[in-house]
Amino acid sequence: FRQRSVDNVIEELKEVKATGGCRFLFFSDPIFDLNLSWIREFSRKYKREIGFPFYCHTRADLVTLDAIKYIKEANCQYMSMGIETANDYLRNEILKKNLSKEQIITAANIIKKFGIKLRTSVMLGLPFGLLKDDLETLKLNIQCQADYTDAHPLFIHRGLEIYNSLSKDPRFKSLNITTKDCYYFYETLNASEALKINNLRQLFGPITGMPFLLPLSPILIRLPFYRLYRYLYYIWEGVYQYFFIFRRYSGWRYFLSGIKKYVRILKRL
Repeated sequence: FRQRSVDNVIEELKEVKATGGCRFLFFSDPIFDLNLSWIREFSRKYKREIGFPFYCHTRADLVTLDAIKYIKEANCQYMSMGIETANDYLRNEILKKNLSKEQIITAANIIKKFGIKLRTSVMLGLPFGLLKDDLETLKLNIQCQADYTDAHPLFIHRGLEIYNSLSKDPRFKSLNITTKDCYYFYETLNASEALKINNLRQLFGPITGMPFLLPLSPILIRLPFYRLYRYLYYIWEGVYQYFFIFRRYSGWRYFLSGIKKYVRILKRL
């Protein structure tokens, strides 16, 4: 793989810093801490020459005490990590993540040990999975002390290995999935199951943040309150994004513009 040099990245960030309009940075690299020596050099130079708090992504099997120590010293405030599902078979055989549940929990504990906020991402309604697997994923997120979670249905594209596997599997022949170039897998389920998954998707973040609601989750997802849960999702996301992150680092003007954005979204629901 190719990786930009630390100096190259720092020079670009200096240009951003010189504009005077930046207080917080997002690094979109999905494996920011892949190279420990790169992270060590980056931490030293970033802290000295840039210093802005930032957000980055990682994989559980890349998280080590040394890597997170250097990242924290560079002023990382938030990290994002994919959990996908609590079910080992679904995570590794279907999604090909090659991660154990123990690796995920250990990585989350290390990130939290250094006082970094943790944002996780999961997938719901996976092939060969059950609703109880999705509820176990919710429990795993709470066990990892995730500060926020993005929950998404699996989106399958023609040409991907999982698309080809499902197309050939006799258990899915009746779904006629080969007639589509792409689709959300939960859409192939019956209406009752699709409603539960959609409801859980909206409630995932709020329940992760308010774990006392966990015992009620099997009941809540069965209720026909999708629109209400959708409101709750956007309110929760807006509070997280603009109160806990942007208000602190981007000022009140940006915070208020973000609140207005979510008010407009809620009006359209």
